[in-house]
Amino acid sequence: MASFQDTKLALKLLEMGCLPGTVIKLDHKAPLGCPYCITVGDNYQLSLRKSEAITILLS
Repeated sequence: MASFQDTKLALKLLEMGCLPGTVIKLDHKAPLGCPYCITVGDNYQLSLRKSEAITILLS
C-alpha cells in the first residue's frame, strides 16, 4: 500500500493514480536503476524516475 513522504511530489503521483492505500507492485527496474515500472492497482503500469519512486512509502 502506498503513502508519500514528499508532499510536493505527492500531488503529481496522486494525479497519476497513486492514491494512498492503493496496492502497487514493482514490475521492472532498469539495469542502471532508472526508470522503475510499477503496476498501480490492477489498472495500469506507470514508469517513474528513481527520485520519484523512492518517495512512495510501502507498508
